[in-house]
Amino acid sequence: MRTIATFILTALLVAPLSADVIDFESLMQNNSGVNPVGSTTYIEDGYIVDGIGLGTLGTLDTRFSGSTSMMASAGSIIALTKQGGGSFSLDSIDLAEFNTGFGIPSVTFVGLLPAGGVTSQTFTLDGVAFSSETFNFNSTFNNIVGAVWVQGNANAAQHQFDNIQVSAVPEPACGLVALLAFAGLTRRKR
Repeated sequence: MRTIATFILTALLVAPLSADVIDFESLMQNNSGVNPVGSTTYIEDGYIVDGIGLGTLGTLDTRFSGSTSMMASAGSIIALTKQGGGSFSLDSIDLAEFNTGFGIPSVTFVGLLPAGGVTSQTFTLDGVAFSSETFNFNSTFNNIVGAVWVQGNANAAQHQFDNIQVSAVPEPACGLVALLAFAGLTRRKR
């Protein structure tokens, strides 16, 4: 009985958490313009993207990076949170230059920690216009309650963002329930 209980507990505690990819494909439009989202908020897979002037490029636009990606108005602060609150892990993001002639953009992400405080990581793009690159976040983004970053201003290089990979963080109660179940199973055996 103890072997079965140990197996169940181990499976619960080390089970991989499902990852979601916020890919904005529901916003795809086959045109050559900028397509406003129509709101400052976009929700996909239980995650909220906020920013002023959110929009996507049509698939026929010369700046289209090959996948429907999001951008925001120049200087806009972009925020990513979990719908209904809670912690999550920010795993990776695709970034692409949105304009040229202003230098190579760097984008700094600030993660908001559950107990207060912040963590940050900066990614520098490769300077190839409209070509998407995947950037992986370090482990300090494994348990955050939000992330913010800034779209470059009108006189600086701007970026598009896409394929934001996020993972749920188990609630502390899940581990407690598993431990109580394990304790109950081992107690019955005696």
